[in-house]
Amino acid sequence: MNENTIKNIKIGMLVTNILTLLAGVAFIAWPKESSEMFVRVIGILFLAAAVFETICFIFAKNRGIFDFISVFVAVAAAVLGIWFLVNPSWLVGFFGYVFGVVIILIGIVHLHQTIFIVRYHRNIWWVSLLVAFLAIALGVFIIINPFGFADGLMIWIGIGMVIEAVFGFFNLPAIKHREI
Repeated sequence: MNENTIKNIKIGMLVTNILTLLAGVAFIAWPKESSEMFVRVIGILFLAAAVFETICFIFAKNRGIFDFISVFVAVAAAVLGIWFLVNPSWLVGFFGYVFGVVIILIGIVHLHQTIFIVRYHRNIWWVSLLVAFLAIALGVFIIINPFGFADGLMIWIGIGMVIEAVFGFFNLPAIKHREI
């Protein structure tokens, strides 16, 4: 990898860590509002996808069966999007599953980072490994008990995101240009 690629990777990681930290703090400070806002954002994304699919259908020169299926999907996405905007609370309970999987995936990414760090003999590779296992354990815990506590779940998710961001900052200096 050249220096420019390394620099872009570091900038991407830095931005991701900052956004993760801010989202984690918001989840801790305002758990109910954060979860409902997230559902509303999903609703807006569904509506945007519906509008996009509809525009594609309108401007399609040759309409086939897949174009009509896309219109059906667009209508379904619009209905879901409106439902999410109007009544976000019912979907909040399913956040546990979604965020549990996301946090497990973040833990897997940290496992990969740990392998990278060990490969280049960084002395404190075990910290990254510990964070990976903690993230995976937290993700599993959230998936096992997603409905046990609504606001508490968002707080735990926020704590996991803050921990992930802090250790993401910690791992940033490990990304260096090396000839393989």
